[in-house]
Amino acid sequence: MKIIPARFELDINLGDGMEMLRRIEQAGRTCYRSEDNNRLGELDKTKKFIMMILERGHESVLEHEKVTVRIICDRGISHELVRHRIASYCLSGDTEVVAYRKIDSSASSQKKWTLGQLYSWQNDPKRSSRIKLIRLRSLNKAGVLVPGVIKKIHHNGEAQTFQVRTVSGRQIRATAGHQFITQAGEKTTEKLQVGDRIYANGIPALDNADWLFQKYIVENNTLVEMSKLIGCCTSLVTRALRAQGINKPLSVRKNRKPGHGRKGMFSQEARKKISRRMTGSGNPHWKGDSIKPSSGRQRANKMFTPDKCWGCTRTDHLERHHIDHNPKNNKRSNIKFLCQKHHKAFHYGPGVLTAFLDEVASIKPWAIEPTFDVEMRNEEHNFVANGLVVHNSQESSRYCNYSSGRFGGEITFIDLRHFLANPEARKLWEISIEQAERNYMELTTQHGVSPQFARSILPNSLKTEIVVTANLREWRHIFKLRTSKAAHPQMQEIMGPLLQEFQQCIPVVFDDIEVGV
Repeated sequence: MKIIPARFELDINLGDGMEMLRRIEQAGRTCYRSEDNNRLGELDKTKKFIMMILERGHESVLEHEKVTVRIICDRGISHELVRHRIASYCLSGDTEVVAYRKIDSSASSQKKWTLGQLYSWQNDPKRSSRIKLIRLRSLNKAGVLVPGVIKKIHHNGEAQTFQVRTVSGRQIRATAGHQFITQAGEKTTEKLQVGDRIYANGIPALDNADWLFQKYIVENNTLVEMSKLIGCCTSLVTRALRAQGINKPLSVRKNRKPGHGRKGMFSQEARKKISRRMTGSGNPHWKGDSIKPSSGRQRANKMFTPDKCWGCTRTDHLERHHIDHNPKNNKRSNIKFLCQKHHKAFHYGPGVLTAFLDEVASIKPWAIEPTFDVEMRNEEHNFVANGLVVHNSQESSRYCNYSSGRFGGEITFIDLRHFLANPEARKLWEISIEQAERNYMELTTQHGVSPQFARSILPNSLKTEIVVTANLREWRHIFKLRTSKAAHPQMQEIMGPLLQEFQQCIPVVFDDIEVGV
């Protein structure tokens, strides 16, 4: 167990801040049509002009400049920062997002929009209400695509973008700090390499070999659990696993009793009990009393006379369906006759869409262009753009295995020394996080629990890292909100010194913001 203080890393200096002021002045004078008054090198006039802009509330020109900060804090603080959705998604304006649609949807085409189009709708009183009705594809913790609700579209000004192309032909333009979910965890565009596998738009779960392997082998789900998750019968899951060549050793299957499947496992009394249970109508192959022995082995649905499909008016090639899905219950009240199409609908269902892993084929610089974000209301804060799943820039405990050698075999927590002055309270806090670490290690190393489930027992004091990229206008909003008296004390501990750094590196823009006001 390691305990460290919260901290941040800022990658700008006073020289960078001065250049930002000059570029802001240039953008502002273009807006006010006063380019002739733009005198390079006269810093006092530049500061005076920017102060005038701030006093008038014309802060849109600040959106042309942005700053990236790496913050090391606990999960409680990172969750508050994530709510801002500050330029975590930096995508080009022509990036397409698609509407969520079920596999069995009767719609002939998939609805699509560009981020630039949605942003223009958001600022149009006649169309802004339509955004609330849109449901985008979003990836949940189970790896299944679900409908996600848009909260807000953000325009983050112009930035250098990079084109990422995959083997399947998908491509997207994103900034260097944009996050992709890979098989090895989250990676930014600048750290992404050719050959990495990133999550892409959905395919049916039964056709997704990686997803089936993860759920059946790695997470050790039973066929019944998988059928409930997918929305189909267990026989279809078995067929899909067989087609993908995925086999689970008998020794690791759930609810398997020692000696099960061996010759002589049933006693004579048990065998007689099974025989009585499978006799007559209890046998799924029972032909009924009305069938003569000379008629041979007939299909079980011959025990009743089918009339027409319960779901339509078809009268030929009907199949028997058990309402309670129990093939031994051959009572007439439990049987419906269906055509093949409707019978499959009852058993297999539409299934679900899952994300698959697509290999990165190339990464190359593209251009400086306008970038946009989409703030989502769903818990995972992600959506599908240009066929790829985009995610926020935060260290994820779902993909970090703290029991591996990569983290030194220990878990790091953020210290609360400023807030636990009472020695007894601090001792109780240390005992709690130490016990949580022991339980996590035992779950992952001795019981084979994956990190994405074992992390549920870790407290909010768990250390996490989040890369925050925002334009100067958004940073002003963050500092006003997170350095006030009403802000969380731990948030003030980080944001107070960070604001001072901004004020030293970027004159004028943040001078009117005071801590604790």
